[in-house]
Amino acid sequence: QAPARQENPQRELLQSFLRDAESALEKNQFDKAKAFVESAERIDPHAAALILQGAIDALAGGVL
Repeated sequence: QAPARQENPQRELLQSFLRDAESALEKNQFDKAKAFVESAERIDPHAAALILQGAIDALAGGVL
């Protein structure tokens, strides 16, 4: 029998903030996106930096 999956509330919250940031960016809601990234950064600075860099790259490439 497989071991029970241990939930990590902080990780789930982080992922939620990052999804919300991406969604806000897609809608050009930059202030909201920034707030979500800042919230994520308080949980895991490295993960927030990655999504911020991805957003910058997407904007520079004209994707968003």
